[in-house]
Amino acid sequence: MKDMTMCAQHGDLAGLAEALAASDACERVNDIDYRGRSPLMVAVQANQPEAVAALLAAGADSEQTDALHDTPLLTAAALGHQGCLERLLAHGASATVLNRFSSTALMSASERGHSGICELLLEQTSIDVDHQNTLGWTALIEAVLLGDGDIAYQQVVQHLLNHGADVNLADAEGVTPLAHARWRTFEVVCEMLEAAGGHERGIAHEVEPPTPHQA
Repeated sequence: MKDMTMCAQHGDLAGLAEALAASDACERVNDIDYRGRSPLMVAVQANQPEAVAALLAAGADSEQTDALHDTPLLTAAALGHQGCLERLLAHGASATVLNRFSSTALMSASERGHSGICELLLEQTSIDVDHQNTLGWTALIEAVLLGDGDIAYQQVVQHLLNHGADVNLADAEGVTPLAHARWRTFEVVCEMLEAAGGHERGIAHEVEPPTPHQA
């Protein structure tokens, strides 16, 4: 019998179909490995969107979390795997779920400069563009504070502003996105924030970013 998880990881659709046709497939489709990963999570991490679709059609739980308390959708957004994310959203996976830092999928994508993922989430879901995590960071603050100010992050900032992000919503220390951008000398991002009505408040400083969302 084909190993469902291995087939999902390698995009072996024929093998996966064989595994899913087994009499006990319904019982095994949500089995987890030593890292707490279901076959669906493994397919997402390996960026195998067709395997994701096949597993969802076979009854895989799109809200099942791994050992890091991430769902497949959170993982797809953090890794920038847009095809997987599209299939999860089409299946009805929740885009409002939070990770262990109380951050949304939008925040994880913003942190990593995945502009296409951000655009998809903002246009196709009701995700809160101004949600604040345990540090008071928003998606906009993460894009500025944890990014490098290059074109990908500029696109993320623009998507967030286009969808109503509060340009003056400060973090838990009272530092606004513009203050963070000024401290990091991101000239273009500063211009974008100022054009959107941003004000420079608070004293920005070096921060230790949270542990990466994925192991």
